[in-house]
Amino acid sequence: MCALYVLFASTAEAGARIYTDRDAFIAASQNLQATDFEDQPLSRGSQPIVVNGITFSASQAVGINLRNGSKVVLGEGVPEGVQVIVTLPPGTTAVGFEQYSFPMNLAVSVGGEFHYTAGGPTFVGFTSATPIDHLIFNYSYFPQQGMSTVYLDNFLVGQRGPVAQPPTAFDFTGDFKADVSIWRPSNGTWYINNSANGSLSLFGWSVAGDVPVPGDYDGDGKTDVAIWRPSTGVWYIVNSSNAQVTIRSWGVSSDVPAPADYDFDGKTDIAIFRAATSRWYIIRSSDGTQKDVIWGGSDDVPVQGDYDGDGTIDFAVWQPTDGKWHLRNSDSNSTVDHYWGVSGDRAVPADYDGDGKTDLAIWRPSNGTWYIINSATNTVKTLSWGIVSGDVPVAADYDGDGKADVAIWRPSNGTWYIINSSDGVSRVVGWGVSGDVAVPSVYVR
Repeated sequence: MCALYVLFASTAEAGARIYTDRDAFIAASQNLQATDFEDQPLSRGSQPIVVNGITFSASQAVGINLRNGSKVVLGEGVPEGVQVIVTLPPGTTAVGFEQYSFPMNLAVSVGGEFHYTAGGPTFVGFTSATPIDHLIFNYSYFPQQGMSTVYLDNFLVGQRGPVAQPPTAFDFTGDFKADVSIWRPSNGTWYINNSANGSLSLFGWSVAGDVPVPGDYDGDGKTDVAIWRPSTGVWYIVNSSNAQVTIRSWGVSSDVPAPADYDFDGKTDIAIFRAATSRWYIIRSSDGTQKDVIWGGSDDVPVQGDYDGDGTIDFAVWQPTDGKWHLRNSDSNSTVDHYWGVSGDRAVPADYDGDGKTDLAIWRPSNGTWYIINSATNTVKTLSWGIVSGDVPVAADYDGDGKADVAIWRPSNGTWYIINSSDGVSRVVGWGVSGDVAVPSVYVR
């Protein structure tokens, strides 16, 4: 597959989502109108054409032409490239289509991008909470190969359907509750206490020196067991949807794994943060292309999260020595600096108030206190929870109410102490032994 190395800022409105599976896009949409151009006369000219309320214009010429026996929209440009603009009917919040040229960059008015590559998907769909005004296709070609063209077909235009509840971090069973779980380095085994039915799941997956990197890499709403091997830079992921294993080399031993859904397609992307060069290296699961972003400093640690609530992960770093958070919001590409925490604190960002935004939060081991800035009200919440030397913060949504619960794991006795955000009731769960790693702590910095 051809891969593009790109540096860009992806901006996205709240609730934006990208799809490369037609059936999944249709299931997430409603009131779709299909346009396949078979009833249109063949044409070619410099003026825009309008079909079923969709306007097509190109930098050189646009019209209806034949491709493999089917009628399609053909946009033409100069030999060096072509730009095709598709203006959608007012109120469109869901659009899908086929596109057959590559390498091709697609930009969407509500934010986000898609990069077509050889061997990649031809269908792409977008849904958004706000109207999608237009699509812009930019196709770079080579003079020696003649006129550059863009082929478009099979449009589906309508509205976004009811929004499903987003997946929950560290939820291996898909019941929207984080599972109490540990990883045992001594034998490479994952021990998961399934919240759905109380059963135990065991996964022998790793060797000494590996780093757990759980996430929903296949987009089925369940957290996948996964590890990253610093010694080789290889990722080993067990897809929960089909039990198949994904193996991908990405990173070097000094990198920090920072997987998350950076392209808002509902799947965790393989990613690392390289402090030495202040760079993030990401493999976009939506189109397989690689993204290289400069953000942070040599002493920073990654604290990626959706701080602006637009459904897309924001690049963010935290400076442990002075407590400075440095965020880049994906909804506006604006930057935010905030001092929260002191040397010795642990960064524990999560959505504690259930407003869909990651909250700045730290846990102070010296006094066992949590300091959380609720993004919904911009108020500070402090809570003393965890004080025994060696306690580990493991905030996650254990009760399934859409809010992260304050929680700690005590390695000395293998006990979890959780405060349910839904009712304020605390509960105690015995799970793990000294030497284990609490899975919900793996991204605590």
